[in-house]
Order: sequence, then C-alpha cells, then structure tokens
Amino acid sequence: MPIVLSVKFIDDEVLAEIASRLQLRNLRKLDDRPLPPGDYAFGNESRVDPTLRQDGAKNFDFAIFKKTTIFESAAIEFRTEFFNLFNHPQFGPPNGTCCLAPPNGNFGQVTNTINNPRLIQFALKFEF
Repeated sequence: MPIVLSVKFIDDEVLAEIASRLQLRNLRKLDDRPLPPGDYAFGNESRVDPTLRQDGAKNFDFAIFKKTTIFESAAIEFRTEFFNLFNHPQFGPPNGTCCLAPPNGNFGQVTNTINNPRLIQFALKFEF
C-alpha cells in the first residue's frame, strides 16, 4: 500500500531525508494546486474566456465585368459576381448548452455552418 505524504511548502532536501529515514522509494511531493470542482458545481473560470475562440471568417468574393459602348450615349455592361468563390465552409460556434436534464449530447460539438454556399450571379445592364 503506497504511503501518501501531503505537506505544503516542503523542501526537496527534507523530502529526501524523510524518504531515507522511512526507507521509502518513489516518495514525491503532491501537487498543491486546488482541485477542480465536482460535477454540477461552479468553478473559477470566467464567463467570457478570451482564449476560447471560434474559427475566423474566410470569405472570398470575386466580380468581373465588361462594358461595351454601342453608341455615344448607350452602353451594355455584362457582370459576373461570385460570392464565397472557393466554397469554404465557415463553421458556427461550438454548442454551449450543457447541464440540462437530460444532458445535452452535442455539448462542445460544431453542428452548423454560418455562411452560404457558393453563389454565382450574372447581370446585364443597359445604360443610356
């Protein structure tokens, strides 16, 4: 059966002396950090944690157009616009609903996207 020695602020030399007198092997200090709270208890994590972030926006829009003059006072413009050109998904934030009865099985999972798929738009404009 292992012997647990729990003493705060113990020096390494004192620990070695205790281990040699008691003829113990692998005696080491316990971690004196506070234990996390149990289930359904409040901890000390802030409500808004700046280190927890969702993925940034990656959206590339592209447009190209050609204007052709027919007369001095009339022209036709053909325009093509691509929204979300590379069709890159932007995932929504992780599901933050927890601690309900029954427990939420999707807690911490990303289950949706927040952008539209690639859209292509053509336009023909007559100017006079």
